[in-house]
Amino acid sequence: MTGFNTRCSIETSLGVDLPEGAANLHYYKLEPGSEIAYYTKYLKFSTSLSEFLELMGRMQMTLFGRGGAAYMYLPGAWEAEPGVQLGWWDPTPETPDNSAARGLGANGWIIAKYERGCAYIIATDTGRYDGTGHQRDSEADQ
Repeated sequence: MTGFNTRCSIETSLGVDLPEGAANLHYYKLEPGSEIAYYTKYLKFSTSLSEFLELMGRMQMTLFGRGGAAYMYLPGAWEAEPGVQLGWWDPTPETPDNSAARGLGANGWIIAKYERGCAYIIATDTGRYDGTGHQRDSEADQ
């Protein structure tokens, strides 16, 4: 997967542009099967804390340390789902106060945290299907 495709996949998943300085981009989308409308996306990229917090604001995420909607989804389970082996996915189990969360789609959520110079984001939802049964946001570059 090229860096451009990874950047596009991440920005499409987040619904906003990444910070200009974002680097070392990683993206993986898990779709267990076509018979259920479900996915989980793992996103990781290096950035500064100030860029991460600015991104969380643009995404309308609620910081964990500020309560509200974030308490519905945080603290989060930061490990990948069983069977998912990603050499680059290495968040700690902690959920710092600058972690953020919000609902996503019909029944999903998105959680994010910043540690060791990287943003770690997990987005999960039941998916959205068009009239043909195909997922509208499917990326071929997993």
